[in-house]
Amino acid sequence: HLKAANPQIRRAPVSCPNRHTPLISEDPLFVYRNAFKYLRYGHASAETVLMFVLTASIVWLQHPSIDRVRRGGLWAGSGLGG
Repeated sequence: HLKAANPQIRRAPVSCPNRHTPLISEDPLFVYRNAFKYLRYGHASAETVLMFVLTASIVWLQHPSIDRVRRGGLWAGSGLGG
């Protein structure tokens, strides 16, 4: 019979198919609750970094079309008008 080296370490809970995990977009206070209500600072900081990277990626991908609009219209240089 083996005893656990640290009895405070617990197994991760098994996910239940009926249990819904909210997405960040579904709950605007998701990061805030994780940090200050549940005291999961590591999770909250990881979620914040993930949201920053996602937002920066979207802005980076849209930058060429925003630049085109500033230079004279969305269709500038394509021969389709503008």
